Amino acid sequence: MSEQIHVVRRKRDIAVIIFTIPLLSSYIYFLVRNSTLEIPLFLYVLSVCCYMYVIGFFSYKLFLILKYSFRYYPLRFVELELLPGSFRLGSCSVKTSEIEAIRIDGYWNSTIGVKLKGRKQIPLHLRMKYQNTLQEDEIMKELRTWSEIHQIPIQYKRIFY
Repeated sequence: MSEQIHVVRRKRDIAVIIFTIPLLSSYIYFLVRNSTLEIPLFLYVLSVCCYMYVIGFFSYKLFLILKYSFRYYPLRFVELELLPGSFRLGSCSVKTSEIEAIRIDGYWNSTIGVKLKGRKQIPLHLRMKYQNTLQEDEIMKELRTWSEIHQIPIQYKRIFY
């Protein structure tokens, strides 16, 4: 197996959250502004609390993504290197003993993520996309052989935020 360095880019997830927060905020605004006495007070307070929780959740995720953006610069291209005992993406290096699985999300222009042991989600800095589609087959073949050698399963599952 060659220790070739591939140039990939990190995944950018910020657009989804930026467009969701104003939508939920406007819904709360119209709910509060157009409230009438026909709705019981308990249900009104419960619905406002639920939407405030959702907005808080998305705001927290937005904060994490912004922090990630300033730390890892997802607009720049990074180097992917599959070494005999580790996996390197940019400046982040992970030993094969710490990797639980490699997840692939999507078929065309897919996202690849490295799931670590003991973690429920894939860290943002260990997600990547191909720089161009011409690279896709070459990287996937090398990734499959590398994962077979190190006995790391490849899962075709959705990668969540």
